Order: sequence, then C-alpha cells, then structure tokens
Amino acid sequence: MFALFGLVAGSLALGLLVLPFWSFIKVMRLTREVEHLRARIGQLELDRRISAPPIIPAAPAAASAPPVSVPATPGPDLSTPVPQPIPASASSPATSSVEAESAPPLPWQAAASTLPRGADVAAPDDLEARVGGRWLLYAGIAILLIGVSFFLKYAFENQWIDERGRVAFGVLAGLALITAGWRMARQLPAFGLALTGTGLATLYLSIYAALDFYALISTGTAFVLMGAITVLATALADRAGAQALAMIAAAGGYSTPFLVTSADPSAPLLFSYDLLLGAGVLVLTQRHRWLALPVLAYLLTVTTVIAWADAHYTASQWAVVLGFLTAFCVLFIELLRFVRRLDGSDATVIAAVLWTAPAVYHVSAVAITFDHPPALHVYLLVATAVAILLSTKVGSGWLRLPILLAAYLPLFAYLDVPAGPSWLWPNMVTAIAIAGMHLMAVVDRATRDEDPRLGTGDLVAMHATMIGLYGLLAQMLASPFPDWPGGAAAALALVSSGLWFFFERRAPLAALNAAGLAFTLVAIALAAQFEGRVVVIGWAVEGAVAAWFGVRAANAPFRLGGLVLFALAVGRLADGYFIADATQSALINDRTAATAVLVVLAYVLARHWRRHQEWLRTEQVIPVALHVTATVFTMMWMSGEISLYWDTRRAEPQARLSEELVRSLSWGLYGSALVVVGMWRSLVSLRWLGILVIGLTVLKVFFVDLSELGGIYRVIGFLVVGVLLVAVSYLYQRRRVGKV
Repeated sequence: MFALFGLVAGSLALGLLVLPFWSFIKVMRLTREVEHLRARIGQLELDRRISAPPIIPAAPAAASAPPVSVPATPGPDLSTPVPQPIPASASSPATSSVEAESAPPLPWQAAASTLPRGADVAAPDDLEARVGGRWLLYAGIAILLIGVSFFLKYAFENQWIDERGRVAFGVLAGLALITAGWRMARQLPAFGLALTGTGLATLYLSIYAALDFYALISTGTAFVLMGAITVLATALADRAGAQALAMIAAAGGYSTPFLVTSADPSAPLLFSYDLLLGAGVLVLTQRHRWLALPVLAYLLTVTTVIAWADAHYTASQWAVVLGFLTAFCVLFIELLRFVRRLDGSDATVIAAVLWTAPAVYHVSAVAITFDHPPALHVYLLVATAVAILLSTKVGSGWLRLPILLAAYLPLFAYLDVPAGPSWLWPNMVTAIAIAGMHLMAVVDRATRDEDPRLGTGDLVAMHATMIGLYGLLAQMLASPFPDWPGGAAAALALVSSGLWFFFERRAPLAALNAAGLAFTLVAIALAAQFEGRVVVIGWAVEGAVAAWFGVRAANAPFRLGGLVLFALAVGRLADGYFIADATQSALINDRTAATAVLVVLAYVLARHWRRHQEWLRTEQVIPVALHVTATVFTMMWMSGEISLYWDTRRAEPQARLSEELVRSLSWGLYGSALVVVGMWRSLVSLRWLGILVIGLTVLKVFFVDLSELGGIYRVIGFLVVGVLLVAVSYLYQRRRVGKV
C-alpha cells in the first residue's frame, strides 16, 4: 500500500515539476505565433493600401442638373510612408517553412528563425506585459520547484518513497530538466541552459546517492554512468556553444574518480583519465575560443594531483608520476599557446594564470627528483634545453632569466646533499652544460641575419649566466680544492673575452657587455686568489677599462659600472693605507704600485672624459672628481712613504726634523707642479688643486714647522716654500699678460 502511495506521490511530484515547464514552452510558442500573425496582418494591410485604385474626382455637373450626393470613397493615407519592395524570397512563407523543416534551428538560432525574414518584428512588450507574462511565470516556476523540494523531503522522511524510487525520481527529474531546458533554450537561451545544467547536476548527484548513500550500484557501474553523463554534458556544450555546460562537465568529470571510490586509486589510471579530460578541454577551447574552461581544468588538475599525492604518493612512484606531470605540463602549455593568440584583456589574464603551469610543474619535478641524484641532473638538463627552445620561438630574452634561475637555484640547494667527492664532477658538468645552453641561445640570437641586436633581456641573461656559474663553481670547489675558485673565475673571464671578440662586429652592444663580464670576472679572480693591494690593482684596471669602453660606446651603464668598480678599488686602497710592513722598503712596495696604478688610471680616465665633453655635459663633474682622487692619493702616498723611510731611522737625532722638512717641501713642489701642468693643459681643476695643496703647505709651515723645526731646517723650509709661492705667483702674473 505504501509502495503504491509512494509511486503515486512520485508521479505527482514529477508531474508538478515537469508540467510548469511544458506549459511555459506552450505559452511561448503561442506568443510567437500570435506575434507572427500580427506581423502578417500588418503586412497584408500595407499591401492592400498600396494596391488600392486611386480616386478620380468627378467632372462638374451641369448647372441645370440637380445635385447628387455621392459618398466619397476614402483614398490612401498619404501620410503613411510607402514601404520598400519586399524581396521575393521574403514574401514566400512556403519557402521559409521548407527551409525551417529541412534545417531545424539550434537553440541559439531559434530566435532568428522563428519569424519569416520579411516579417516585421513586433514592438517590445510594455512593462505590464513583461511583469505579468514573464516575471510572474519565472517566479511561479521557482516557487513550484521549492514546493516540490519540500514535498520530496517530506515524502522521504515519511518513507513514502523507497531508496530505488528516490534515485529513479532523481534520474527522471534530471532528464526532464535537461529536455525541458534544451527545448526552452530556443526562446530563452540563458534560462534554458541553466535548466539543462541543473538537470546534469541532478544526474550526477543521483548516481552518487545510488552508490554512496544507498549502495544500489557498484563502483564500476557508477563510474561508467558518471562518465556517460560527462560525455552527454560535453556533447550538449559543444552543440549549444555553452561554456557553462562545459564547465559542469569538467567539474563532474574531474570529481568522478573521487566520488565513486574510496580505495587507493592507481596513479596511471587516475592520471590517464585526467589527461583524457584535459584533451577534451583543449579541443573544446580551440573550437569555441573559451577562456574560463582552461583555467577550471588547470585548477581541477592541480587539485587532483595534490589530493592524490597527499594520500597515496610513495618514493617508488617518482618516475611514473614525473611522466604524467610532464604530460600535464605539455597539455597546459598548448592551451597557453592558443590563449596567447587571442585578443582582449580577458585572454591576457587567462594567459597569466596558465603561465604558472610550467612553474608549478618545475617545482613538483624538482621535489620528486631531489632524492634521486641522477634523475635531478637529467631533468635539469632536459628541462633547460626544452625551455630555451620554447623561449627562442617566443623571442623574449627576459623569459630565459627565470629559466636560468629555475635551473641554478636547485643546484645551489643540492650541492651539499650528495656526500663525498664523487658528485663533484657531475655537479660541475651539469652547471657548465646549463650555462653553455644559455650562452648558445644568446649567440644564436646575435647571429640571426634579420636582427642581430640583442635586447636588454638577452644581455641580463648573459651576465646572470656567467656570474651564477662562477658562484656554483666556487661553492663546489671551496671544500675539496680551496685554491681553485680564482682559477675558475679566470677561466670564465677567458670565455667572456672570447664572446667579446665574437660579438665585436656582429653586435657591438653585446661585445661591450661581454667585455664588462670579462673585467668583472678578472676582478673576482684577483679577489679570490690574492690578498692585499693586488686586488686593488685588478679592480682599478677593470673599472677603468669598463668606464673607458662606456665613454667610447656612449653606454651609460658601462660608464656607471666602471666608475663604481673604480670607486671600490679606491675605498679598498684607502682602508689601512698608512699601515705598512716594517720589513718593506720605502718607495718599492705594494702600496706604491697600487697608488701609482690608481693615480695614473684616474688621470687617464679624466682626460678621456674631457675629450668627449661635448656629449657628456651632464658628467662634467667626473673629471674633476678623478683629479681630486689622484691628488689626495698622491699626497697620501708622499706622506706615507716619507714616514716609512724615517721610521727605520728614528735613532738618528735629526730624524723627526728631516721628516717634517721633506714632507713640507714635497707638498709644496707637488702643488706647484699641479699649477704648472694646469696652465700648460688649460685645466682649471688642476690649477685649483695646486693652489689648495700650496695653501695646505703654507698652513703646515706656520702651524707645524714653525713650532717643531729649528735651526737650518726651519730656514730651509721657509726659504723653499717662499720661493715656490713667488714662482707660482710669477707664473700667474705672466699668464695674466698672455705670456704663459
């Protein structure tokens, strides 16, 4: 009895669910037919007016004839505009009906194919008609759905419908919603497709309930049924061109393996199934140019892999998992390539999201292979080669920078993992091979005939490749061979010099960058291999050469980089400048050599800058700064060497007096020499520096020598300094009258 009552109740509920949609479809059809009839009647009225014979006015009657009252026939309304001629194809309803029967309209074409081509479209309904005819109907359908839901809940709670009846009712309701929504999409595409999607979701939930809640079907049966629903949803989405249905199919398809089984899913089966779904997403995306579907598939794939790995991954499965991850990466790179060809801001955003797929794959692959040393080396080499090949097709040098970092960073983190010296050479070969591939990409870019110029991204990648390679080699060699890092830097400097000569005629800017790399690596080699002031000499020479190239090639970054390196050399030389080894002899020592190199280079750079002052007007302060640097270090050198000479002779009674006298005389002579050279070369900065040095000498004579020197030393000091002052004044007087 209860079963019969449940069957009746279920049939009633199903009828209440389907009949409103069926009646709505009928009403919409009748509305269209009425509109069509109105249009046809209007057309016939217009044709009748055009074809009506004109009224000819009667001749005036004779005067004797009695007047006769004749009713006037209404003529055509001349205020009505005459319509354009209607094409023959549009005036034949039969032809239109035949075409409609031979090619049934699709849901998105129904609105255009309902009326004949020549029929006038009726004016839109007013607000009252929309509210009463449509909005109330939508509200009624929604209320009916809610009421049916409450009825079913009540029926389930009171056991009116058993478990099989509930599942059957869900399946029938889903099919009814799909059918009604698909037919309704002819008039209301959005509403109809929403009902279709609801029906698909209802089918998924019904199968899941039959498996998990009621145990009415087996796992295999549930998987097959859900797969069939996914295929149905995909076909409907492709037929209607509806991305929303495709997203429902994707969500249901990716969820199926987790809904139908609670056991340990096999990685090959699970990931093969996901690859099949991804291939379908790729086909649909290319057919319909959808943008949201690829992102959903990407997110669902990542979620699937993470969920499976968190629960079931073991180290022995690394090779299988890495293979499937590679296939997923290839799939989404293909989707990325397609999306990048589309226009619009939405496509740009979607492409940015899909760009994360290679990064996620790389992080996962490194994590999987990190505990398998040969696999990590092979993966980094293969991944670098493939990524460089793809970046070459894209044509962006900046893209190679993250590719380089993606290979270098795991190596830096990996160097301490393998124990023992046996992994030294594999690590070095891997690092050198990765750097070599990046340098080959730069060379290939520069040797192309169509455009040999390298972009900023290519140049930055070249610098990062060489400097990063030295960092890796230095870290590898530091423990087993502590004396080799300097040699490694020198070897890389030779490679950079080769690139310099290779690029010199093909790409001048790249040649300058290779030269800068060579100088930088030489400086690093000096700092790593030597101690003391030898490093200062190397840095000063490299900085001066780089700045000289920057001036010659009008390259501001090179000029700035060279000056920065030269300034570092100046700072390192100044640090502890007056600390000297007592065993060293005056004048012949490393301080003299470093100071001489730095001072000469400062004067050479200043002269080179002045020769190009016509286009370096904004950098006129640089020659002055170089002159000041040379002057300061020359005075420091003279004072330091004088002190070093007399430090070994402190036992002599007049050592202190002689030291101060020689210092004052040397300062005065140097200041006078600066003034003379400044007049000879017409250099204002040198003349002012000479005057300042002479002024400093005068202050020393009066405030130091006058109190400390005595006897003949004081006489000699004052006489010589006085003569120098008079001589300098004489030169200025002669220059004033134009003879110097």
